[in-house]
Amino acid sequence: MFLQKNKSEYIVEFIRTLPKSKKTVASFYLFPPAEVEHLPEQLDRTQWNARPVEFRYRVLGIPEDKKQHTEQSVSLLSPHYETLRSTWMASFQRNLEKVQYQIQQAGLLEQQVTRLVLLCKGFAKRIRTNVSSEPRQGRYQRQLDVYFSWLAEQSLLALIKHKDWAALPEITQTEVTDFLCQEIDYRKSQGYLKELDGRSARVFYRMQLYRRFLDRFILLKADVIELGNIARRSVKALITMVVMSLFTVFIFYYRDSGYSLSVGLILTVALVYALRDLLRDDLIKVITDKIRQDKALWKFRYRKSKKEPLLFQQFLWRSVISYEQLPEQVKNNSGKWFFNAGKNIFFLRSVIESDEYLNLEENIEESIEADFKPFADLLSSVKTPVYYYDVNEESPDVGTHLIEQRHYYNLVLVTEDLKGEEPVKVQRWKLTLTAEGVVSCVAGRVIETAKA
Repeated sequence: MFLQKNKSEYIVEFIRTLPKSKKTVASFYLFPPAEVEHLPEQLDRTQWNARPVEFRYRVLGIPEDKKQHTEQSVSLLSPHYETLRSTWMASFQRNLEKVQYQIQQAGLLEQQVTRLVLLCKGFAKRIRTNVSSEPRQGRYQRQLDVYFSWLAEQSLLALIKHKDWAALPEITQTEVTDFLCQEIDYRKSQGYLKELDGRSARVFYRMQLYRRFLDRFILLKADVIELGNIARRSVKALITMVVMSLFTVFIFYYRDSGYSLSVGLILTVALVYALRDLLRDDLIKVITDKIRQDKALWKFRYRKSKKEPLLFQQFLWRSVISYEQLPEQVKNNSGKWFFNAGKNIFFLRSVIESDEYLNLEENIEESIEADFKPFADLLSSVKTPVYYYDVNEESPDVGTHLIEQRHYYNLVLVTEDLKGEEPVKVQRWKLTLTAEGVVSCVAGRVIETAKA
């Protein structure tokens, strides 16, 4: 089952632990609002059409029943040492983002601030004990520690700059400031000031490099193969052969008829070449799409590193479909919605095939990021005034509400284990978009249906 969070103003992220199965399917359906006509054509040349959804996979960590034995046996060996601590950092960042999102939604509360401080203290203790003395691992440990110290400081300073900071109890404020002072003293004792002092932009980009370095131990590396190139080239060669064959037959017929070179012949030849250039790309696209109908467009091969064996393969489909083409389980669980006629539902399917992943001790986290900026760009940022009359006996007044343009989308994710006995899960979210991004994403209840 996927969990949803807003990664930025325009990007919505869906996260789950990848099930250990030989073949799993995740289908992505996006239903546009009824008032938007010809949406696929409007987005045809945008980034959404080129790469609508981003998939990322990272080593999430070792299951609880195997964690104690594994940490004791391999935590001091590379790359297990780096991988294990990078999964700790990834888990810490997830928890940190959850607390920050709660603060963003509900405001700055004492309970959330205390939780954030305890989270930082607990992780600091975790990574600063049992530190390896091996030089290579020591360099990794330093970058991990520096990045954590900077990240924790930024998170706590953001609390101090919050508009509700002054309303917190003094003891809660003291917990935050004491931890910040402890971190400053710790940096001095460890010699970290050189990496964290300087211009803000320089420090920020250095920390981003540190994060990329930490992530490289847990992010799976993908080899991308675009499928259909052979079919596309074959269709292109076939069309050229047919056109040139007809043109050759026409030339020989014209010559045998006894006609000499004329302006009409020259214009005819030029017209044939013009028609070929005009229609070739469209013909290639139509015929290739017909041949490759219902076939995957991309194949990804994921490994822990370029030298590691293959973990799993992922096949991706992408198309625009009509309401009549939807599976029944999606039709029945997509909510009450109004659809335009024709193909206007964005569809993307991911199929993962794996044998080696079943033997892997660690879990793998699957992240799906959908960028809605191309959709938001279609909306106007102008706010329309709507007036109302405030009936008041003392001083009647005319008020104004500023109404911004909004679009409402339905997003449905269907997950299925083709080789297992798990039921099909259908999840739905209602997205509200303005010109400034995604302002609301409300999750519906999860529907479990039996396999067909």
